[in-house]
Amino acid sequence: MLTHKQLDLIRAALQYFDEELSPHGSTAIAEYVTGETVTSEEVTDLRKLLGHCELRYVNCTPDAAALLDTQLLKSPQPATGHFAAVMLLPAHEIPDPE
Repeated sequence: MLTHKQLDLIRAALQYFDEELSPHGSTAIAEYVTGETVTSEEVTDLRKLLGHCELRYVNCTPDAAALLDTQLLKSPQPATGHFAAVMLLPAHEIPDPE
């Protein structure tokens, strides 16, 4: 399950990646990314998107197949059951699907 600390680490890594590799273009980025080509603009956009998201937790079944409650919590409460992490993205920050 994703934690606030892990999300902070991802944000910091993206900031470093954006500031240090993006200026050198897709060639520098390609060395670290498998699969499709990633542009400098995509790195910057993802950094901004994750910078505006909020992490919440929701009570779910052990296999995370169904929610047991719809209340979003700021921190998981393991003693009360199983939890899944939910990233909340502001609607104005979600890119349009292509």
